[in-house]
Amino acid sequence: MTICAVCAVMLIAGRPVQAQSFETVGVRALGMGGAFVAVADDATANYWNPAGLADVFFSAVLDVQRTETRLGAGQHLLEGTRDGTTFASMGSPTMGLSYYRLRSFQLDRPGGR
Repeated sequence: MTICAVCAVMLIAGRPVQAQSFETVGVRALGMGGAFVAVADDATANYWNPAGLADVFFSAVLDVQRTETRLGAGQHLLEGTRDGTTFASMGSPTMGLSYYRLRSFQLDRPGGR
């Protein structure tokens, strides 16, 4: 009886969950599903693992990504998100320089909910 009551409370009190967002620095890291820290051996090592710069003679990366998620019917953007990432990096064994900018916008329905 107690187990049934606990299960009922858990079902009633359930809330929607969201997955943890993973970083979007570097196309190679995205292709590896975020398992990139140990093999970072290019200019993106400035972000993921600076120790990876020891194996680099010289590397430069410019990565610009824009994503948009639309929720709603038709061509009208009712609500969703619009994200943008800019990453520029140069690396050598003695020095690493990088710039990272993440912009995120939450779009709501016109007139509120």
